[in-house]
Amino acid sequence: MKYLSQLTALSLLSLPLFADENANQMIQFEQRLSALEEKAHDSKIYNSSARPHVADSYHVYITGSGLFWKPSENGLEYVVKTNDPFLTGSNDKQTLKSLHFDYDIGFRVGLGFNLPHDAWDLFLNWTRFYTDASGHTHANSDDGLLPIWSSLLDGSQDPFQHAHSHWRLRMDMIDGEIGREYYIGKWVSLRPSLGVRTVWIKQHDNIRYDHFFNTALEEDRIRLVNDFSGIGPKAAIDSTWDLCWGFSLYGAGSLSLLYGEFEIRSHEHLTATVSKKNSFHDDFHLIRALADLQVGIGWDILFFHDRFHFGIRACWEQMLFFGQNQLYRLVNSDFKGSYVSNLGDLSFQGGTLSVRLDF
Repeated sequence: MKYLSQLTALSLLSLPLFADENANQMIQFEQRLSALEEKAHDSKIYNSSARPHVADSYHVYITGSGLFWKPSENGLEYVVKTNDPFLTGSNDKQTLKSLHFDYDIGFRVGLGFNLPHDAWDLFLNWTRFYTDASGHTHANSDDGLLPIWSSLLDGSQDPFQHAHSHWRLRMDMIDGEIGREYYIGKWVSLRPSLGVRTVWIKQHDNIRYDHFFNTALEEDRIRLVNDFSGIGPKAAIDSTWDLCWGFSLYGAGSLSLLYGEFEIRSHEHLTATVSKKNSFHDDFHLIRALADLQVGIGWDILFFHDRFHFGIRACWEQMLFFGQNQLYRLVNSDFKGSYVSNLGDLSFQGGTLSVRLDF
């Protein structure tokens, strides 16, 4: 009982000491919490990098893509086929003949550098796509062909019997951008980017109308040129949705505003009873918008002790150049100054197969 009473007295004496120690710990905890809150307020908290982490890296990556695209453009119709070639107004049926666009092959190559600052990266990309399209039609015994692009015919000539159009396109595009790829969730990452885009587009269309008049061949040959070169800002965002075993879904979109120069030319040579020629040339500046969309699937892997990264993507891509057809078309032969322009948009769509190597 003696020892028990002493132990009880000692415990009662130590209670204030424990209370003071707990109070000091709480004060220290509140001080550390306040310091962390102040640090978080003063410094920005950001998402972790999602770019491939390659060991002993040179911080460089290269890309290459094969393009299998189909072009299309409004306003390139070249002739009207009619069963009433002399325009008598009896049972007139007209058909507008357009070019036949088909798939063609292009390429895209790129070079990137991973910056040490905040996991940013620089990327330079070059896209080239060259293609052509043709259209040909002829009149039957009771039909006739009415030219669309002629500015020399005055209505006295007989309807044409044959019409042919061959269109060629040459497009080169260079993108320079800075971006950052980061996680917004455990399985989803984004890469927003800002940059500059420059484009050169050359379009040439050779059109020929002909028929036999009093056993002599009458021809109307027209050469149309629609060239554009522009540069402007570009904003884009890429998204990667991880699945499993290295596979992922991929989606990207971009928008550009290009300030550039159009050079429009036409040359016509009519060979008939009296030969005639006509030429037209105009230069002007416009801002054109360009939108691009990609959706597909990818696969990525690190190999050779994580010193290299390889990725492959297969996607469907669509690219739209707004108001790219600026050719002038005569709409009334009685008034030679009656022209229309801004005939339509230029677009590309098709498959893109891309590979990437980080080292």
